[in-house]
Amino acid sequence: MLDAVICLVTGRYEESVTVIDRLDDGWGERVAAAAIILRACVLSRRGQTAASASTLRQAEAYSDHALGNMLGLVPAEDIAALAALDERFARLGATVQRVGMASSGQLISGPMPQVRLTEKERLVLDGLRQGKNTRAIADEMYLSVNTVRTHVRAITRKLEVTGQADAVRRAEELGLFDHPRRSGR
Repeated sequence: MLDAVICLVTGRYEESVTVIDRLDDGWGERVAAAAIILRACVLSRRGQTAASASTLRQAEAYSDHALGNMLGLVPAEDIAALAALDERFARLGATVQRVGMASSGQLISGPMPQVRLTEKERLVLDGLRQGKNTRAIADEMYLSVNTVRTHVRAITRKLEVTGQADAVRRAEELGLFDHPRRSGR
């Protein structure tokens, strides 16, 4: 699911939908609710508000708890867009914002700060940008999963964000990637 969120916040909408579609039925309420929210976010970002609102109506069967947990993973701008489309999501979004669960990583005004990442941190961050999980990054870099997690913690601390998706988005805002995103991603 994190892969789908990372794809969403980095503008790779088709890839986000592909990740959501790969999820099998039977994963439970939390995953099903997350898939609905992510689909609605993708549609909203594409400007398809009617389709986004229709998708949100599919969430009627799911608990506020399941929906609220997923809302905590998506950016505040997406929460606001969903809130404008559906009264229940307006209430849930307000709760998520109030308790501080909303994803950070929004643009900070003023001059861009200088962030110094090590070469390994840059490679880990690039793997995250490509939607890879920590295991895939560890295998590719011949590191342990714990070492990759340590690099991720250092990255999020240096970028002053709280999650992997926020780290990728913040790094793109700061222009930390040496190369443009590959087409189709």
